[in-house]
Amino acid sequence: MTSTTPITISLFDMFRIGPGPSSSHTVGPMRAAGRFRRGCIGAGLVPDRLQVVLRGSLSATGVGHGTDRAVLAGLRGDEPQTCDTDGLRQLLVTLSTDPEIDWDGARVRLHPGDVEFERPATVAGLPHPNTVTFRAFDNDGVLLREESYCSVGGGFVQRSDDVGRGVVRDREPVHPFHNGDSLLAAAERLGLSLGEVVLANERVWSTDVESRLDAIMSELEACIGRGLLASGELPGGLGVVRRAGMMKQRIDSGDIAPEYAPIALAQAYAYAINEENADGGKVVAIEARVLDRVSHKPSGATVAVRPKVTVVSGGAINSPALLLRSGLGHLGPVGKRTFLHPVVTVAASYEEEVE
Repeated sequence: MTSTTPITISLFDMFRIGPGPSSSHTVGPMRAAGRFRRGCIGAGLVPDRLQVVLRGSLSATGVGHGTDRAVLAGLRGDEPQTCDTDGLRQLLVTLSTDPEIDWDGARVRLHPGDVEFERPATVAGLPHPNTVTFRAFDNDGVLLREESYCSVGGGFVQRSDDVGRGVVRDREPVHPFHNGDSLLAAAERLGLSLGEVVLANERVWSTDVESRLDAIMSELEACIGRGLLASGELPGGLGVVRRAGMMKQRIDSGDIAPEYAPIALAQAYAYAINEENADGGKVVAIEARVLDRVSHKPSGATVAVRPKVTVVSGGAINSPALLLRSGLGHLGPVGKRTFLHPVVTVAASYEEEVE
């Protein structure tokens, strides 16, 4: 890329929603696996089995980054922005128990053992340190399709023979710029802010820029909220304790000097996001106490409930006021835009007996 070639990287190339802990070792490999799956299905291929070879850095650090789970999820059809991160953590167990996935209506074998970590984990001769190779075989062991992808950072994925090429768009930016100086010059010439110049270019490539940006912001806010509420050690065996919630508590209790509090709050938010990223996912379940069927008092048993939609409510009386004082405002519109005080009864029916 020459110094005057217009930058065509989109905001949505840089800000991606997906599971942690790594955009290059988790999100990228999942996207690569999804591209291989779609290519096979588009070509009408229904393999008997699949094989994945993690190479270079993906092999050396793939276990810690969950790269094996990520490529299995991508081959299953999961997308980074919508995948069930709790299910992703359990995917190795799930596919060990039932090593088959849906393949556009067919059933295809996929087992955790089909993911290989190339040894030695060297980058010599690879098009990129983060390289992964996918293969599809028929029931006679004949290779049907093979593709190698490189996760080049930030969730970007390229075919191995495309590494080094810039992002190609079907339309040129309306206000081209190639570096910071040319972006500033374009803004001054047009009488626009820097953000307005960038957004004008984004609207050339996408018709729903604002809604997509809102979705990213909502996910960031929710991620901060989860990180501030979570506690305990992070996974990995290093004994790293979450700090975001403790930092926020110190701010709320007045232990931080007022002039430093805004900076400390920003640091707490940053820790919250980093810790959620390290933990690899979202909170997708609640734990409910089981009541005794006779006394209607807590029996001591609990059951995990995994809802598709979560409703935060303070009860039928004075919900907005209760929720506004709950300390959960950082999670979104908690307690806001609530105009009714409905009286409701919530119940659940389970096929199995809950003891």
